This record gives sequence, C-alpha cells and structure tokens, in this order.
Amino acid sequence: MILRKLGMVLCAVALVTACNYDDEFDKLNQELGGLNDRLESLEGQVEGLTELVNGTQDIQNRLAALEGALTALPESSALATGVAELQERLSDIEASLGNLDPESGGLQGEIDALTADLEEMQLELAQLLENNNVYPGDLVITSEAELDAILEFMGDWETLIVDGAVLIAPDFSYGMVDKAAGFGDISEKLYAVTSKITSILGKNLEVSYPVPGFGEYDEEGFFGFFVSENITVAGMEVGGVDGDLLFPELRTVNGGIRVFDVAGTVRMPLMDVVPGFSWVSAISGGYYGFLGEEGTSSLYFEYIEGDVELSSLNVVDSFTAVDVDGSVDVSNLQLAKADLAVTLVDEFLAGQLREVRGYMDLEYGGGYVFPLLEKVSYGIRLVDFGLDNPDGGAPTLRVDFPALKELGEPIQVRDESPMGVADNEFSNATYVNILGFFTNDYNMEAALAADVNGFGAPLAETVIINGDTYYEEGESMIRTDLAVSAPNAAVTLTFTEASAYWGDGDGNLLLEFNSLQADSLAYIDGSLGLFGPADGVANQLSVSLPELYYIYGVVEVEVGFLRTENLYALSIPKYEETTNINYTSNDLVQFTAASITDDRVDFGALQSLTLTALETTFDFEDLDNGFGGLDTEVLTTVNITGKNCDASVIIDAGDSLPVPGNGTNFNALESLTLSGIFSQVTVVGADGLTSISTSGEITSWDFADNDAVTTFNITHTPGSCTDN
Repeated sequence: MILRKLGMVLCAVALVTACNYDDEFDKLNQELGGLNDRLESLEGQVEGLTELVNGTQDIQNRLAALEGALTALPESSALATGVAELQERLSDIEASLGNLDPESGGLQGEIDALTADLEEMQLELAQLLENNNVYPGDLVITSEAELDAILEFMGDWETLIVDGAVLIAPDFSYGMVDKAAGFGDISEKLYAVTSKITSILGKNLEVSYPVPGFGEYDEEGFFGFFVSENITVAGMEVGGVDGDLLFPELRTVNGGIRVFDVAGTVRMPLMDVVPGFSWVSAISGGYYGFLGEEGTSSLYFEYIEGDVELSSLNVVDSFTAVDVDGSVDVSNLQLAKADLAVTLVDEFLAGQLREVRGYMDLEYGGGYVFPLLEKVSYGIRLVDFGLDNPDGGAPTLRVDFPALKELGEPIQVRDESPMGVADNEFSNATYVNILGFFTNDYNMEAALAADVNGFGAPLAETVIINGDTYYEEGESMIRTDLAVSAPNAAVTLTFTEASAYWGDGDGNLLLEFNSLQADSLAYIDGSLGLFGPADGVANQLSVSLPELYYIYGVVEVEVGFLRTENLYALSIPKYEETTNINYTSNDLVQFTAASITDDRVDFGALQSLTLTALETTFDFEDLDNGFGGLDTEVLTTVNITGKNCDASVIIDAGDSLPVPGNGTNFNALESLTLSGIFSQVTVVGADGLTSISTSGEITSWDFADNDAVTTFNITHTPGSCTDN
C-alpha cells in the first residue's frame, strides 16, 4: 500500500535506523486524514519506491558503520573526507524523499532520479572503500593457507575495515587448528589480522560456506545461523581458536556475532553494534525477523576458556553467554532488546544494564547484582547455586535488583538448570533486594496450607522487597500473593500495596522475619500474616505499619485474617476495619489499630489494647463471647479514642444497668484511658481497675462498682450525640 511505503519514507527521513511500520503508519494516517483514498489510487503508478528506501537505508547503515571505524583514523584521512561527503549527499536524497508529493504527476520521475543518484553514490562508496585499507567482501579464514593469503593482501596495513562479514574456522568442534594432527600454533598469525580490524560492515552474504560435519556445503546455513529463504546474516562468526581471540581495535560490527570454542580470552574492548536494518536469525529462541527499533543484532558466546570483554557495548538485540571459564564484561551495556541469557560463567559484569525487552535467564555462581535494572519485559529466571549444585560455582550469596520496578511475568528461582526444582528459594543468600513478584512455586507452611507466590531466604540477614512503580507515580504494588520466609533477616518492604491485580491469588501478604520495617505499606487486598522469630515475644519484637489503612481479606472464603506469631507488639494506627477480618494471635502482647469490631478478636495473650479512631461499639463482653476474644485475666491496659458519635465503649460486669452484663469480670484490667467523642461509655464492675482517665465528649456516661479505682482523671464534657 502506498501509505505504508510513505511510512517507510518518513522513517528514512528521520534517519531512524529501524522503524516500527505499524506505529509509523498509524501516525501517518492521523496526519494525512482524508488523503487516504487519493493515495490508494497511486499505488499502481509508482515503481521502485520500496527499493529506493531500502537502498537509502542500506547505504546509511554502511556509512554509520564507517563513521564508527573512522574513530581509529585521522580526521584528515581520505576515507573520513569521502564518508562526510557521501553523508551530505545522502541527506539531500532523504530530504527529497520527505518532500515527495503523492498528488504530483511527476512522482515516478522524481523517484527514478533519486534512484539514479543513489546508484551513483553506491559506486562511489565502493571505490572509496577500495582505496582506503578496506578488505573487499567477506573475510573468510578456514585454513592456515587462507590466513596467509589475507596477511599477504594486507601487507603493511595498520588498520583493516572489512566490507563484508568475517568468518573464522566455522567447524563447530575442532577449529582451524587440527590439534590431533599436530599442527603448530598459529594464534600469532591470527592476531596479526584481528588486531587490525576496526570495523566489519557486514553486508549480507550471498553464498554459503562449507560446514564440516554437516555436509560439504550447507545451502541454507552459514555463520552458525540457520536462516530461511530471503533472510541473510550480516556480522561475524569465529569458532575453534586455539588460544586468545583478540580484537583490540574493533569498534563496529554491523550485524550479529557468534564466537565459540575459544581456548583462551575473547576481547573486543572498543566494540559496539552499529544500528541499522539487519535481518538476522536471532540465535536465542530460534526467532527470525526484524530486530527491534534500532535494528541491532544478536551476540552469542559459547565455550570460552578465558574472559569475554565487551566493555564498550551499549545496546544489543539478544545476548547469550554459555560456558565461559572467566568473566563476561559488558559493563557499559544498558539495553538488551530481546532475551539476555548468561549461563555458567565465572562472573557477569553488567552494572549499567537498565532494560531487558525479553526474558532474563541467569545461571552462575556468586550472586546476581544489577543496581540500575528497571524493567524486564518478560520474566526473570534465576538458578540458585547451593553448596551442592552439580554445575559447581560459588553459592548464590547476593541477589540485588534495587531499581527493578516493572516485570511482565513473575520471577522464578530453580535449584539447578534446566530441570531443577522451581522452589523459589535462595538457599545461601545473605542479602536479597528484589521486586516481590514471584511464581506460584512456593509454599510457606507456617502461613498457609496452600501454594502461594513467594520465596524463601533462610540464611539472609537483609531482605528488601520492592513493588512495581510504573503504573502510577508515588505508588508501588505487589501484584499477587506474596509469601516470604526470611526468619533470620531484617526485612524491609518499600511498596505501598499488595494486590490481586495479576493472575491468581488474593493479594495475601505473609512474612516470616527477624525484624520488619514497612513504612509505606497502605493497602492489602488479601490477608496479612506476620511471623517473627521464636524469641520475638521474649525480646519484645515490635512491628509498626504506620500507613496501613485497609485489609480486605480473602474473596473465596467468608472471612480473611490478620494473624501474628512470635510478635510482642503490632501497631497499625490508621487501620479501620471495613471488612470481616479475624484478628488472631496466641502471643501478641500489645496491639494498636484505629478501629476494629469486638466479635472477631482472638488475642489470648494481649495485655494492652489501643484504638486510635474507634467508630463502632466496642463491647468487651463480646470479646469474651465471640471469636475468641481477649483473656480478661490478662488484659491490663486499654486506650481508646472515639472518632465520632458511632463510637461506644462497654465494660460491664454488672447486672442492674440498662445494658446489663453477664457477670464477666475484668480482674486484670488496671488502666483505662478514653478520649475523643463517644455516644456511650459504660464501665461497671471492673474489679481490677485502679486508674481511669477521660477527655473529649461523652454523651452517656455510666460508671459504677469499680471499687479498686484510686486514680481519677475525669475531664470529659457532656456530648451532643443523639440516638438514631
């Protein structure tokens, strides 16, 4: 369709090296509006537009690659001057493309003229390359004889630009040196070539090369990429090198890279990938097709006996490193536009990585540290290295994703790969800082007798759990159930909400910890379970959730819960009960909330109850007769603030008042403090009560038979609440 072709034109004009045609097409439709019908009629009148745009893009790619190569050459070089001139002429062609008028009767002629100009530029570029230390075509080294021929061709060149792709020893197993036959080491000769390569322009191959073990020629596959018809590979493949593979001056590779079976170190310290339209077979996942917005290509490293250094690499499509007996240094990498997979390496250095637009698969010992990573479009899959991991490697001691705030799928942790148990446990980690969005592979028996999303870190000393923040500024969310077992850790929650927003689950939040800090947590879509250490009560372990105002419970059952174990004190001063929640604990000593009902409490060890904004009737006798209640022989201190006229407090052990009690005594209750607004306060027959303090407003006040009271601080005034 002509509209789509013009969308391609717009892409070229903008000098965008790759373009999402659907997005550009939509934009164009919006801008042109009613021109659609008229443009449709021109479809059969214009020939060569697509070829022109593609040719323009091709030469732009090659010039961009050359610009990278020119950083190693003097600014005054003939190549630099020629490239600058061609860039200026290309800009004129692109401007002309942008000014094409679909309604012009001379549109075909304009396109023909531009095509002729472009063809002339292509010839000039070819001549320019021929005259400036450029190797014409594909650089192929599969034998020592071919290597000698390349060296002879180069002569005394100090730099080398390859006007094609690079292929070195693609035999998949033994390499260029047949070790069994006793050939000598030719690594020095090879280095004499690779050390001078500054750029690989990577024009598309038109022929295949012999692949030993796969037949004399493979008609559809080369460079280790198996490609379909009309899809070619641009880039570099190196395999079977008996020694170091060093490219100290290589700056640009216009296409994919595959390096495998290297008995030494691989170094490309200056190399980055040139953006451009590059149709390649992405090795990871067997994907074929157009690669992303900037059109960078795949990098693949396998079976390397030393380090892999690509410290200047900034953007890549997919990146794979497998079986590297040293470190993999991509310390400047910021974006992987497809999958990133790193398996069995000694160390992976990617401290600048900010985004992965595919899956992130990591399997190596020591730890996973990504201080700037914000987004992974799909999921993160980690292998936890324990002391007995069959793949060796140091135990996984540190898991650190402090900036991660967006995931397309939950995190999964296996104890080994590829078929290990997905138990979501960091068995040896001492430090975990991660987004709390995990697969449903974890069961914390102390919390629920069913599978819940979460993870375990039994040896961790520090656990920090973050939430998604991409959807609404200032808020962060755990998007499903989360159960965390970190019994020895100081656990910190930085998110504001635990929600059932994503997939299965109810938004339950279940935490096992040594200490807990959650200053921002405000909303829980399910139930809340808090489990401290075994000595938590004896050591007076306290948990404060200062912003928590809502707990919904569990949809599938009649009632949810707020449950604690091994906690001395729990403070949620903003929480106002709006759903049916059971409050359960066998050992909680102090409890603070804003407002809860009196018939769902089961606190057998509670000594101190504080309600900061009561807006219901709180009848202590219902506590005794309801869900479990409070032990009236244990409760010693009550502090309640009434929020409005809906608030009432009843402590009635008598039998003669308008609201008679059932004789339950409160022998242990010593101190009662009431403030704020109450419609009714009844305190009768509390035999243990020694101190009472009131302030604010009380409309109905009954106080009798509290014979042990010695301290009175009665300052409330009559209220104006009326019966409804």
